[in-house]
Amino acid sequence: MKAKKATLNRRTRLILAAAAAAAVLAAVALLFVLPRASDKPYSSLPLAVHFADVGQGDGIVVLCGDTAIVIDGGEERGWEAMRQTLTENRVERIACYVASHPHADHISNAAKLFASYEVESLMTTAFTDLNRPDSQFYLDMMEAAKQEENCRVIEAGGGDTFEFGQLKLEVFSPLSQTADYNDMSLVIRMTYKNVSFLFTGDASQNAERQITDSGAEIRSTVLKVGHHGGEDATGEMFLESVAPQYAVISCGFRNEYGHPHSEVLDRLKANGVKILRTDELGTVSLYSDGRQIFSKELDEQAEQ
Repeated sequence: MKAKKATLNRRTRLILAAAAAAAVLAAVALLFVLPRASDKPYSSLPLAVHFADVGQGDGIVVLCGDTAIVIDGGEERGWEAMRQTLTENRVERIACYVASHPHADHISNAAKLFASYEVESLMTTAFTDLNRPDSQFYLDMMEAAKQEENCRVIEAGGGDTFEFGQLKLEVFSPLSQTADYNDMSLVIRMTYKNVSFLFTGDASQNAERQITDSGAEIRSTVLKVGHHGGEDATGEMFLESVAPQYAVISCGFRNEYGHPHSEVLDRLKANGVKILRTDELGTVSLYSDGRQIFSKELDEQAEQ
């Protein structure tokens, strides 16, 4: 009888151990399947703006209802981050692809985007014959748009306004022609109800001064900091005019340019702006109900 009891005890222990192991595996699986508590209430909000971690470059995915807008996309090594962001959000059709300006760290993946998704329109800077880009990635982008069935090509400049679904896009720059492609960046404010995002490409303080001198009302809730936080952008007068609550800096971890520069960080902090950086946080996702901005990253900052 003692031997039988010992056998039963061993069997019971094995069953209990197996059950415990199964419970642990199930709990781990749930961590990957279910959104974190901090993400869950935000992902259902009507507006999402994802600043993908493309390294030293810009890559932004905007989602509002059935409308998807993509701005830039980084260099080739940033493609996986862009593809992952689009896939996770089940994007198949893009209402507009915005090429802020023709530098490799912004539009190298444009042709891949056209090959992988249905793109309804391309927005690019209105160049002239004197400064029209001739780089291969720019030519590839333009050819991809040409080959895309029913894709409208929009050549935009300061003063233009567009609407995509519930999103209003106001173009503040460029206001003049130049050979400096950074200052040919499309500077665009996107508005959804009472919140707005100002996307600046790599526009320098020269372009910023032209915008402020024009008298344009550029106040925005969120500023995408120009030129990856370089000291040649985000001047004091421009920053005061934008008066953002939040700033997002898209740059590579320990990049060779030292972005973001301390001068820019100091200006932002002096103006009470909350800063979010892709080199520190990875992909930064901001959500809105049209009144306020929410994000997991902001929640984590508040807890520190």
